[in-house]
Amino acid sequence: MNLPFTAALAGLCVALTVLFGWLGARPSRPLAPPRLAPWRLLMLIAFTGLVAMLVHIVTLLRDPGGAGPQAPPAGFGDRSPSSTLTTVAGPASAIPAAFRSGRI
Repeated sequence: MNLPFTAALAGLCVALTVLFGWLGARPSRPLAPPRLAPWRLLMLIAFTGLVAMLVHIVTLLRDPGGAGPQAPPAGFGDRSPSSTLTTVAGPASAIPAAFRSGRI
């Protein structure tokens, strides 16, 4: 979705949130027929949609070209498991043989 359409949906969600909040906050009338619409639940659903639209707007503003996520920096993820063991637990010779072979 592009920015104007997302902003329009966000505005609609704001309007629905305010409307449903107002409808849910009206005082009860015991002699009138019951209200069967769950206004507060609808308000929460509209607010959830608003939050999703705001997140999408922020994403659109941060990445207007739609290039998507960038590649990780050079050298990221190039570690072998043995070098990770060495840096975390010291030299590989300090690890018992049962753990190194994968039996445990």
